[in-house]
Amino acid sequence: MTQQFLLVPFAALLFILPFPGTVALRLLCLAAAFSIAAISWWRITPPAIPLKRTLFAWIFVAAASLLYAVDPAYSLGEIKNEVGYTIMAFVAFFAMTSDERRMQWMLLSLTLGALALCSWALVQVFSLGHWKQNGGYGGTAAFASYMAAIVPTVLLLGFYFKNTQLRIGAMIALILLVVTGYFCEQRIIWPVLFLQLFTGLILFRKVLGISQLRTVAALVLVLLLAAIALLGSQISRFDRNPFPAVTMENDSRLVFWPKVASRIMQHPVTGAGFGRGVMYKAYPDLTPRENAELWHAHNVILNYGLAMGFPGIVVLLAIWVALLREYARFWRSNNSELKMLGTCGIVLIIGVLARNMVNDMFVRDAAILFWAINGMLLGLGRRTMAAELSEST
Repeated sequence: MTQQFLLVPFAALLFILPFPGTVALRLLCLAAAFSIAAISWWRITPPAIPLKRTLFAWIFVAAASLLYAVDPAYSLGEIKNEVGYTIMAFVAFFAMTSDERRMQWMLLSLTLGALALCSWALVQVFSLGHWKQNGGYGGTAAFASYMAAIVPTVLLLGFYFKNTQLRIGAMIALILLVVTGYFCEQRIIWPVLFLQLFTGLILFRKVLGISQLRTVAALVLVLLLAAIALLGSQISRFDRNPFPAVTMENDSRLVFWPKVASRIMQHPVTGAGFGRGVMYKAYPDLTPRENAELWHAHNVILNYGLAMGFPGIVVLLAIWVALLREYARFWRSNNSELKMLGTCGIVLIIGVLARNMVNDMFVRDAAILFWAINGMLLGLGRRTMAAELSEST
């Protein structure tokens, strides 16, 4: 009972993360979770924390940006939010996800949060006739980012545990996420979802016992459905805003991104200081007068380049590569559970990275969620791998 009580801040954090207006409660849960992990450290003796060198490099490059930041106070606050809080989440969830039961608790909390958010959003959409951007369930861009992170974990809940009720609940949550995604009208959802399902099927096909022909047929069907959904989202967006800029071929980012890249090349080593908002502070002329929403680069790699030059881009890519390397080790195992954790992690990273190529939402709640999930997956995966090695010796 005491052990379950200790997991309450972790479960609560995962449940409330996607809901705006919960910042104070979110930080309280994060602080409690990190404190519990720190106090319990010597008793639970977790494996060595992965990615230490990469994370230290991230901290160093971010801190070094304060030396040339256009607004050091702003950059320091962003480092606290985007580096400090996310590493706290990663370490806490890595330490406390010591067994499958705890993983089940956390995945269930994530899924229940998704069910609540999607239900609320759909009720509002059907009653108002449109997505209310300042509603308590968040804006459409935030939901697209949430979906990229949550879909792999919902599928993991359904497949990892041999529990029919959990599987049914996961399928209901997945259907709600897809339906909500359609009414969200964020076009990026559909290529990201296809990419995730494509990757998952390719990596886990043999374990599932699906023939090559059926895999190809499933992927063709998913591609067709994703294309239909993408077309439907585009038609819906154009009906509400019949201007040429709404069409994909006239997207203002296609002209905007080369200008951002050119500005990075002017300051390739330094940048303007850590933080997504430094573009508007250092280069306000880059924001098009006809599109005030482009106050940042709308691409996580370009934003890191504007903030910290090429060192920032390199350290960001190093983080993705280091995570993929960890999950590749799990996937290469003969243990089906480890292979599933590895597949989930790879699908998570590919989806989140792809989503943030067209809008940088790798901040605040989305960043904490991403690192918390990675902490869970790596925490259980490393323990499982260590147990396998000890049994073999």
